[in-house]
Amino acid sequence: IGLIGFVACFEGRIDWLLFQGVLFVLLEVTVISAVTIFFSSLVVTTTLTGIFALGTYISGRSISYFRYYLEGEQTSSAIIKQIVKILDWIVPDLTVFNISNQLVYGSAASFQQFAFAAGYAACYSICALALAVLIFERRELL
Repeated sequence: IGLIGFVACFEGRIDWLLFQGVLFVLLEVTVISAVTIFFSSLVVTTTLTGIFALGTYISGRSISYFRYYLEGEQTSSAIIKQIVKILDWIVPDLTVFNISNQLVYGSAASFQQFAFAAGYAACYSICALALAVLIFERRELL
């Protein structure tokens, strides 16, 4: 909201595309929050939870680059390709929520793009929170 107000002061108008960016960022934060709750039910210390959440964020932003690199690379080992394929299924693909380049050039996100991102965020968050509930139910609290 601060960014939208700041841009409105300088441009003299409200840039409605920024609201789309905020929606996509909120979807991304939803996924990262669900993953953080999952890790907090799994490990004991908050430091490890933060490290795992940060690692998930970095790997989620980078998994598409790994995929792109390995598709064009013919000399990569089969083990590395399998590891990236497994990580592609486990780690959330946060590039789904990154529409910054699109918004910078003045192009709005399509409804299909938003629906896919919202569905992806909902499904991933539900799965992460369901796993967190299962783990937390089995935990002994002293």
